[in-house]
This record gives sequence, structure tokens and C-alpha cells, in this order.
Amino acid sequence: MPFGKNWTEELVAEWLQLNGYLVEMDLPAAVTTAGGRYVADVVGAKVSGNVLEIIHVEVGQLSGGGNSVASLGKKFSQGVCASIENYFRQKLGFVSSTAN
Repeated sequence: MPFGKNWTEELVAEWLQLNGYLVEMDLPAAVTTAGGRYVADVVGAKVSGNVLEIIHVEVGQLSGGGNSVASLGKKFSQGVCASIENYFRQKLGFVSSTAN
């Protein structure tokens, strides 16, 4: 099992694994305009029927108010989600067009 930075990440990863998901932690997802990188805390994926199911979980505290919410929203942007989906499509050899 992958190791998280804290117990909540480990708990989420364990739950995903127990439910049949392939789990990745600290998955590089996209490059920021400032040259940094968005990293997904915990992501699980599995093929169910002919559908690729992906669960992306960010763990942490929002101590910065509105700025934290905006920053967190970027971690679920269309580009980040597409990057994570493409990663698991390649890793699992999934070629169907259906992903959730």
C-alpha cells in the first residue's frame, strides 16, 4: 500500500484498496503557469464493467478562506482531471470512451 503524508491520506488509500481500486498517492497531475506542479493527494481507479471509475481525494485544512477554496478548485480543474484520467487509461490499458 502506498504511504500517505498523514493518517487521513492513508485511511483514504486503504479504503480505496479494500474496495478494489488501484491507488496512487502524490500523483503529478499538471504544470502550473508559474512553473510549479499540481499533485493529486490520493487517486484510485478501477474498471467496472466497461467504465473506468476514478476517485480523486484531496486531504487538508482550508485555513486561508476564499483563497484556499480557489486553490483547491484548481486541483480539480479540467486539465488536472484529464491528466489523471489519461494516466490511469495508460496504466490499466483502458481503451473504452467511458470514464467517471
